[in-house]
Parts: sequence; structure tokens; C-alpha cells
Amino acid sequence: MGAQSWQIVGTILFLIANLVNVLLAWRAIAAARGRRQADVVVGALCGVLTLPVAAALVLVLLGHPAWWAVVPPALLLIYFVIEFLLRYVWRLDFRGTPLFWPYIILYYLTLSSMAGLAFSLGVAYGFIYLFTYFVNLFLNWYAARHTRGAR
Repeated sequence: MGAQSWQIVGTILFLIANLVNVLLAWRAIAAARGRRQADVVVGALCGVLTLPVAAALVLVLLGHPAWWAVVPPALLLIYFVIEFLLRYVWRLDFRGTPLFWPYIILYYLTLSSMAGLAFSLGVAYGFIYLFTYFVNLFLNWYAARHTRGAR
């Protein structure tokens, strides 16, 4: 894959990664306010985002990529699948189960790896991504502390 092609595919992945951060933050705040319908909307949007991420991963794989270009979108796809299965297919409240720690590790690995991908596109991309990443983390932390009916 040429430099120009990588810039296009990488930028698409960068935009998706930022959108995922915004969606996850929105879902957390909506849940804290008792608006459970946001969970369904975010799930549907992440499901739709699976398609361009899968297409980008295929393009990266066809271009004889470096590992750092393959791992972030692959982890994002795995995260989307696991999230879909746990929340929408099996409808598990996995936070109090042994599934929580593998899930949280996958969550942080996925979102952190996308920071590396963003920085590979340029410093500005990296810092923009880090901003949405840390906003997402802060709002999830805040929502966990202020969720109605929290433990």
C-alpha cells in the first residue's frame, strides 16, 4: 500500500476511532441519566461501523502492512464483536463477572492502539485522538460514579 493510500485508509480509521470515543462517552452519560435507549443506538452505530473497519483492515492486509497498521483495526473489530455479543446477543451484565477484566483489557488495548495509529498519520491526528480518548475515559469514569442505582 502506497503512502497516499495509507493516508486515506488511516484517516478513515482515525475518524471512526474518534467517533467510537464520542459514542462510548455519550452512551455512558446517557446511562448515568437513566436513558437506556442510547445503548441500543450506540450498539447499532458500532455495528454499522464494523463494515468500514473490516474493509479498511482488508485493504491494509492486502498492502503488505506493518504490524502497527494491522493491530488497531483488528482489535477494533474484535472489540465490536465482543461488545455486540455481550450486550446485545447474550444481554449479560458482565461487570460483576469474571468476563469483566478480559473485556476491560480489550477495551483499553483497542482504544490505546488507535492512538498509535493516529500518531502514525501525524502529530495533530494523534493529539486530536488523545483528546477524544481522554474525554471518553473521563465521562465513563464520571458516569460510573453517578449512575442511578449504582453500587
